[in-house]
Amino acid sequence: MDLRNVREQIDVIDSKIVSLIKERMELGILAGTFKKIIRDEKREREIIDKCISEGGDIFEPNFFYNLYNIIFEESRRLQQKQTDLFDRN
Repeated sequence: MDLRNVREQIDVIDSKIVSLIKERMELGILAGTFKKIIRDEKREREIIDKCISEGGDIFEPNFFYNLYNIIFEESRRLQQKQTDLFDRN
């Protein structure tokens, strides 16, 4: 294996990550249709705690805080956008 092979594998993984994030956002929009409020801090904390636990010793906890805060922020933005569309109709 050489650097080119490693980079090709990283590219495949990156494509999978983007696909999974897109799928997660679509589910987040759907979840937003069932919620009365967009932000659920307890649920967000549970998700981050689970990721930290599953991540083992390789990741610093701040990695998951930062990553998921960005994901949650975008999910809330999309949920709000969807809510605004429904409110207009």
